[in-house]
Formats: sequence, C-alpha cells, structure tokens
Amino acid sequence: MVSLIDVENSLDNKNLPVGHELKLLKDFRLIFKDKMEILAGKKYIQKLGGQGTQLPCSLCSGKHSYNGFKILFNYFISLVLARGDILLFIDTPEQLLWGIALFKGKRKIISITYLQWDKYISKYISNNCIRRFLVERGLKHLDGCIVTNSVYTPEIPFVRVPDYYITDEIIKYQNSIKKRGCVCLGEIRPEKDIVGLVRVIRKTPLFLFIAGSFQDENIYQKVNRIKTENIKIENKNLSYDTYIKYLSEYKYVILPYDPMYYNIKTSGVLLEAIFLGAVPVAPRNILEQNRIQGLGYSTISEIPNLIYLYEEGKIEVKNNLDQYQYGNYKSRILKFINHIIHYS
Repeated sequence: MVSLIDVENSLDNKNLPVGHELKLLKDFRLIFKDKMEILAGKKYIQKLGGQGTQLPCSLCSGKHSYNGFKILFNYFISLVLARGDILLFIDTPEQLLWGIALFKGKRKIISITYLQWDKYISKYISNNCIRRFLVERGLKHLDGCIVTNSVYTPEIPFVRVPDYYITDEIIKYQNSIKKRGCVCLGEIRPEKDIVGLVRVIRKTPLFLFIAGSFQDENIYQKVNRIKTENIKIENKNLSYDTYIKYLSEYKYVILPYDPMYYNIKTSGVLLEAIFLGAVPVAPRNILEQNRIQGLGYSTISEIPNLIYLYEEGKIEVKNNLDQYQYGNYKSRILKFINHIIHYS
C-alpha cells in the first residue's frame, strides 16, 4: 500500500484549501485506486469526501509563526499513522526535509518536488549552515523523487513527469468556444504582479478577467481603484470545476509571475492552459524552463503587443500534449514506484 501524505494542508484567508496539493491527492488517488490511503488536514479530507486520515495541523494564510513546527509535527505524526509500505509526500516543503534528516524510519519515502533544490539552496539558505545541512541530508535520505520541473536532477533515483496530466474533467472542456479576451486565474499572491498587469491592460481595448482569492486585501483594493471597464475582477476561492470552466473560455491565459520567485517552481495553471488549447502569456524564462510555447515577455508592458502580433499571425504557438496523457503519466509513475519497492 502507498500512503499519500500532505504535511502542509494550506488554507486561504477563508480557511479553504488552496494550492495544487488537493488536486494532486485526487489525481494520485485515481492512479493507485484501492492500493493507497490518504493522510491530510481536516479540510482536505472533507473535500475528498471524508476518505482519509486527518493530520492535526494546517497552514493558515497570513499566519507564518508556527508553520515550520506544524509541518514537522505533521511529518512525525504521519510516521505513526501511515500504514503504507511506501510513504509518498505530495509536496516537499523545506521543513519536511528537516524531519526526514532528523528521523526517517525503515519505510521507503518518495517525495514530489516542483522546486529546483540546487537553486533553492544557493538562493535562500547558502549562508545558514544548519538549514543547508538539514535540507541536503533530507534530500539524500529520500528513497526516490518525482520531479515535476525540467531542470532539477536529484542524486537519488527519480522520475521526471509533468506537474499535471490531462484528466477527464479537462477533456470535458477542451472543445469550449473561446472568448477573445484574457484571463488570469488562481490564488492571487503578492508574487503575481496583478497591479502591473492591470496598469498595462487598462490602457488597451483588451478584455481581462481576474478570478481568484486575493491573499492581500491592500492589493485587491488597489486594483479595484485603478481598473477600467475592460477589466473584471472576481475575488473568491474558486472550485476546481469553476476554475477549469473559466480557463476554458478565454483565448489567452496571463500568468504575471515574478520570475525571481517562480524560476525555481512549476505552474499548474500554465499546463492546464495548454491542455485546454489556450495561449499562455508568461515571462519568457518561465515558458522556457517548462518547455512550453507561448507568448513570452521580458517586461509585463510587452503583453498587448505580443497578443496583437499573435492575432496577426506573426507569432506561432504549438504544444505537443502526448507526454501529458493520463495513460503515459500513470505508467511512468507506477513503473517508478515498483522500481523503488524493489530497489535495495
């Protein structure tokens, strides 16, 4: 049996699950079916229909003081509660690696990571010898790693797969008739330059729909003050069905990420945009890092001109979706897990 474990259980300012961990739990539950169990926070288990074992702690938006302790506590509790032969952590926060470095136990541990850990270490903790030691030791103590970016290469057995695959929910919306406007979706964190995007789009005839939960009320108030009639904002936590529906309706999906933050991460919105036939608009280095074609910009002010050039046929965007098909994804994951089970 495989134990799927989320030690973060992140909640937004309305105490609702956020991020891609819930989706990964659902996706991997489909892959492993009855040969798995789920350990996650109370709100996550409720979203999963009550199927799973509750972990005691969740990370609440804006409350960072004890987050590291909560992740560590969830990790050690999961070692007690999990019944699986393989412990599969669906995300890899730094504090999880601390826990693995301090005590691992006899069972094999696999972790899914969208981070480039070599860059993370050099950028964030190179001058902190204790944190660096724990992270490097934790990475070495993993028995395997599922890597969802195209760059990071662990020193342990690993498989490289996309962050997401094409699900039945996505297939239902693939043939939707697209509006000609732009959409920006997902949790609105400070790392997304929403203010800059609104300032650019309000000077154009382009329509922009921003939908997602703003994690900073000041940013929400600011964009409301400066937006014009061609910009619509919906400040709420989106259900997955609503999110996919919105994503399927618009021709352009804008991801106004701060490249300094996202250059070590992957983006689920970016992948699901191309699954639905939308044209992604994002920083050029993020598109290159994820090996996805789209309208790549160096500065956010370039977005309108890139869209006009695409409309005029002067830019071509094509993405091969073969590697994102469910059968391919499932086969690679199961083959890797089987390898880890028999790997001495």
